Amino acid sequence: MPKLILTPQLVKTAVCPPGKAKNDLLDSNCKGLSLEIRCTGGKTYYLRYADERGKAKQFKIADERDISLSQARQLADKYRSQIALGIDPAAEKATLRQVPTFSEFIEQRYM
Repeated sequence: MPKLILTPQLVKTAVCPPGKAKNDLLDSNCKGLSLEIRCTGGKTYYLRYADERGKAKQFKIADERDISLSQARQLADKYRSQIALGIDPAAEKATLRQVPTFSEFIEQRYM
């Protein structure tokens, strides 16, 4: 994984090398921020971090078309500060997925 200074121009022009399914670029200006470039042309910002047990994790921040590079850096800083306080953003997301939707609740509990 190449570690380099991500710029808005680099983010827009970056393409996946031929023969690879995806390529990850790490930002040297923002700790843990990476840009995943897929062979289909999609690009996604991720935050790489270690949880409280030391296990490496990757948290999806947003699609490149939805936010700018500076916004991705701000969100990465925000999530890193939460991680430093002991709050795991991936664990919170998993907890929210366990809450049933209204239709699941009706099917499983009400009927």
